Amino acid sequence: MNTIKCDAYRSPHKADLYLFVEAGKDVSTLPDTIHTLFEKLELFYTFDLSPGKKMQRENADRVIENIQAQGYHIQMPPPEHEKENILEENKIVQASMKLIENME
Repeated sequence: MNTIKCDAYRSPHKADLYLFVEAGKDVSTLPDTIHTLFEKLELFYTFDLSPGKKMQRENADRVIENIQAQGYHIQMPPPEHEKENILEENKIVQASMKLIENME
């Protein structure tokens, strides 16, 4: 498995919904179901994706495999319980930062 240059698209209407394709791919050729799901594709980021690379919510090897096998990889939004955990973690971090600021 080799490093690929990857384009990441996001949905402007659905938070945390991303599409990964090989950089420069004509996304108009993707299945209609993808265009329906995303409503409108916005290019978000172009980056080098290598096997084992740390990604926020996906396994890089799986993303590369899907891109090579079917031409794309879709990252779905996290389940609601994960969103709640993330929000709670953010509140704890913000409270800790305020405590540190007050100590200075």
